[in-house]
Amino acid sequence: MRFRTTALIVIFAVATCARAHAQTSGATDNELYAGYCMGVARGAEQTGASNQQSVRDRRQDQSMRTLGAVMRQQMIGRFSGYLLGTGVLTDPLRTDAAIGVMVGMNSGQSDEQQCTATMAACYYSIYGPPGAPLPKDSRAAAENLGACNTRDAACIRVVRCLRTDNLPF
Repeated sequence: MRFRTTALIVIFAVATCARAHAQTSGATDNELYAGYCMGVARGAEQTGASNQQSVRDRRQDQSMRTLGAVMRQQMIGRFSGYLLGTGVLTDPLRTDAAIGVMVGMNSGQSDEQQCTATMAACYYSIYGPPGAPLPKDSRAAAENLGACNTRDAACIRVVRCLRTDNLPF
């Protein structure tokens, strides 16, 4: 009888531990989202560095470029801090989760590049080539440019990363 009770306790403990491990082995939705947004920020950082002259650099104020760089760094810090805090990037038992997060980062970078290309084409269709005079109705032009974000699925996903009300990070 005692052997049977001990065996049942061991089987229950093994089953419980295995189930708990299986639940934590994959990335959570928040971890995948943080990885995706970190990829978006890194992609924007790369695109911004290589694309300084392409979108009306003469008219874009230096302070706006600096603000964009600061925002990207804050995003990277925010999302990487969350991922480090959850252990997804440091825990050797969570390799499946880390792979999922890395795939999310790659998707984020790809979407950011696609959105940047879409927005650049939209920008030139509204404002014209570099050196062209600005439109007289700048408010309507800005609204048209904002509408470009809602036409491209990649841009819709990228813009979600700019929201700061996403708990827990």
